[in-house]
Amino acid sequence: MSIDAVAVLRIANLPPPPTSVGTNHLVEHRGEATLLHTFNRFEAADPDEHALALRRLLDAALDAHDDPRGILFYPDVCEPKGASYDAIVRELASAGKWVPKVDADYVPVRYRGTPRQPHDVLVGELIGVIGRDAALQLDMLAQVNKALLVTAPDRLDAAEAYRQQVDAVTRAMEVEFARRYETSLQVQVEAIVVAQNRSPISLVDLDVTNDVNELLANYDRDAPASGHEALTAEMIKVMGRDDALKQNLMAWDGRIAVLSICCSAHAPRNGPHDDAAQARGHRADERLGHRLA
Repeated sequence: MSIDAVAVLRIANLPPPPTSVGTNHLVEHRGEATLLHTFNRFEAADPDEHALALRRLLDAALDAHDDPRGILFYPDVCEPKGASYDAIVRELASAGKWVPKVDADYVPVRYRGTPRQPHDVLVGELIGVIGRDAALQLDMLAQVNKALLVTAPDRLDAAEAYRQQVDAVTRAMEVEFARRYETSLQVQVEAIVVAQNRSPISLVDLDVTNDVNELLANYDRDAPASGHEALTAEMIKVMGRDDALKQNLMAWDGRIAVLSICCSAHAPRNGPHDDAAQARGHRADERLGHRLA
């Protein structure tokens, strides 16, 4: 189970916004506060990316949040006890991150001169020409297909899809940029594959055609019932191929360190039957149910 970001909002009784898979996000109401579980990994994105994701999720409803400090995001391994907005903020201040509210057309700083990784510089240039959403989608698909080619170079379907994406980059940015982009993407994907190999996930049988049923059959055939691939197959059934593979790729790229000391002052652990540990387990089950219900 990933460590996800939760937003603390000074909005009373905010209705749970819908997810992309037809369920609702998990929300908790505490007095004038709403705790909104974003289902986005806490450390896999920069703070302003969390703010952008929240804005796109809530749109104008986010404007009701009124705090000059911005929005506090905290990792969901924390279990705040406060019953009001101010009490929750005091409790979580040391574990969370304050982020300003952003507009829907905001471009994260990682693509505007403060890169999280070198490849972000080139993606930022691409955003400047074809726009944020088109550039990020194109780059994500290129990374997925390049990862397939690194691990299974004989995959002709992945090779064709990747070539189409590089051609799109070339049309937008010219040949010299495309050459630098491919070199950067190779380095980026090799680093992802090295990280993935620490906890292997088979890429060989991924189907990048539109035959989702065959893709699911590949997963069901090759993955152990309790393995990561079986979980990915469940994600694909609910979310669709592209969204599921995007989430999987983000998981490899943003390896998350367990925040074992998070909120230790508020939720001490006294042993295997500790009440706080049991509560965290119940909440994890509830979050999983909201994801895949």
